[in-house]
Amino acid sequence: MAFKFQPEFMEVEFNFSAMASVVSPSPASIEVTGHFRSYSDYIGLSFNSKDYRMHEGARYPESGDYAGAVLSFSPVFSGNVARFDDIYLLPSLAVNYRDGSQGLVTLGFLSDKGNQTDYIPYFVGGVNLSQKWIAWDSETVYWEKDVVVGYEDVFDGEGNYLYTREITEFRSGIGTRESDYVIDYVFGLLAPVAGSGIPYGASLTVTYAYGLHQSYIIDFSSLKQGTHPNHAASLPSAAIEKVVFPIIPSYYVEGKHELTGRSDEITVTFNSWSVSGGDLGDFPPPKPSHPFRAAEGYDDEYYRNPYRLVQAMHHLGYRKVINLYVGASHYYDKKGVEGASSFDYMAQTLIPAAGVCSAAKKWFRYLLKAMKEFEFEDIIVSMSMENLQMPEAWKQRLFNGEAGQTGWEPPTSFFSPTNTEVKTYWEKAVRDYMDIVVEEGFTPILQLGEPWWWWQEFQPGDINAPYPGRPPCFYDEATKNMYLSEKGKSLPVFTSSEISLNAENLEAIEWLRGKLGDFSNFARSIVKSYIGGKYTVLFFPPSVLDEERVPEAMRMVNYPADYWKLGNLDFIQIEDYDWLVCDNIRHPDVFDFARNPKLKYQPHLTHYFAGFAWEQFLLPIELQWSRIERAAVKGLSMGIKEVFIWAGTQIRRDSWSPEMPLKYIPTIINRTLVHMEETKQKEG
Repeated sequence: MAFKFQPEFMEVEFNFSAMASVVSPSPASIEVTGHFRSYSDYIGLSFNSKDYRMHEGARYPESGDYAGAVLSFSPVFSGNVARFDDIYLLPSLAVNYRDGSQGLVTLGFLSDKGNQTDYIPYFVGGVNLSQKWIAWDSETVYWEKDVVVGYEDVFDGEGNYLYTREITEFRSGIGTRESDYVIDYVFGLLAPVAGSGIPYGASLTVTYAYGLHQSYIIDFSSLKQGTHPNHAASLPSAAIEKVVFPIIPSYYVEGKHELTGRSDEITVTFNSWSVSGGDLGDFPPPKPSHPFRAAEGYDDEYYRNPYRLVQAMHHLGYRKVINLYVGASHYYDKKGVEGASSFDYMAQTLIPAAGVCSAAKKWFRYLLKAMKEFEFEDIIVSMSMENLQMPEAWKQRLFNGEAGQTGWEPPTSFFSPTNTEVKTYWEKAVRDYMDIVVEEGFTPILQLGEPWWWWQEFQPGDINAPYPGRPPCFYDEATKNMYLSEKGKSLPVFTSSEISLNAENLEAIEWLRGKLGDFSNFARSIVKSYIGGKYTVLFFPPSVLDEERVPEAMRMVNYPADYWKLGNLDFIQIEDYDWLVCDNIRHPDVFDFARNPKLKYQPHLTHYFAGFAWEQFLLPIELQWSRIERAAVKGLSMGIKEVFIWAGTQIRRDSWSPEMPLKYIPTIINRTLVHMEETKQKEG
């Protein structure tokens, strides 16, 4: 049975200068770890009425009706984060409706309550009650006073006037808000109203309920927005699209989109998380297990509770191993110059000494905990040479000094393999992940991703616009200086990737290829420092085999076969997604590529990545998936050890499932799968 606000269903959303992850340490707790870097950073902890971006075979049932749903929790805050009772920022629960409207509910009024009685002996002006966050409509203002109703002259026994005496009468009553007094429910300020029925100088006894802010109780059948009953509007409990809890800096300033110059780590833990009246129904039935593996990308899934990710993929039949690409734009900690625009992604740079940020480490640790629970055996961590916000000196560069950039938006760049600062940082980040792998009881397995010298084939951010000459990116200062130091001459200047392979140029290409191989060996040495550590690379044969697309010099420089041949890698991983999906004539060559005389990997030491389905291929998604499945099965038929579907995000987006049971007959010799043949199913 699934229910609204189930911990593993909760997600985080945030602006790009911030960072956050959400995990569920127990069935009754949720922990958000975040980083604030600008004055207007906002992290939302959200629940969606519809299970967006999830495979139809693993979705929880959709319901926008929250009538009768009651959520309670006890929050604990750490770091520079606004508490829900922040009296100046007034953090508000956002209730988003399907018609595009939004209601904002001040959280400070939704906490558990205590009762208080204050005595005010002489009420002549505004007074502060002893508590703040007064519960709406909870106050009773009792007043009493000896009121003068007349005067009487007093004489002595001889008739002489002595003085005039007031004639009083004790009166009391209950004050009425707005006509007798006004109250600020947030600050607990009580003030008289002109013409009030409460006599001037009366003694007041005020009883009321106020927020203790130890726990919060949110009854969706009685939500109101506003900070005063006279101005509060009841919110409907139906047609709700999403509910978002605000997590903002304690120094938040609305509209101040400026960086602070810091990365402030915060955590908000929601203990005693409990929901009543929020039942949704059952999940679809689980899929049977199958031989395909899941490849995931952190840059696509950072917002999701990692338990939910593993839970869903297991539900869809995926088993044994997950390959996680840690990405290029979210895993690292970063900061920018104080006052710079938080909208400018280039105004921030990763912090070299920080390595992986706390939010990403927390997410990764709980991914592994979930994998253990669902009996997955291995995690392969893919650390890429691609990155969005590295220091400028670390980037591979063109002959003209421009940074090499991809066609993604925003465009990423690539670490220089010769830069010693890159290696120091890269090792720190790898060890941050590998330490967690070991601590959680898995074998440390590292994949080097995007292992190449970039060449500027197209304009940054636009794969459809060619870059003149398609020049290579060999010209960062570290590489130029190292070549000069080792060769005693300057690196030849190539303004185009169409490079004449004369002796001088060939010497440079072979040297550059060796430096790429050296970086691979460096990566290998990191994981091999762990007991049982394994190392691989994810290789892209189209960059080597496609003679029509890739100039010969680039095919040579990005194929350090001597460093990747059998014995240097524990196994090799191969992908060819564009050949595969576009049905390129060279696609079949990829299955035997690892067995070539330079590499010599047998199928049982090879992994194949089939995918991925991408709208920019301008092909029907259904056609792409049919080709992906055909290639995945072909990989199995060749006896390839593991076949991954790249990637899980597209699997869930398009609700793709392999045809089950597989219509293939395995040929096994000495318990080894050597071939799988597709069979024709009989009709009727």
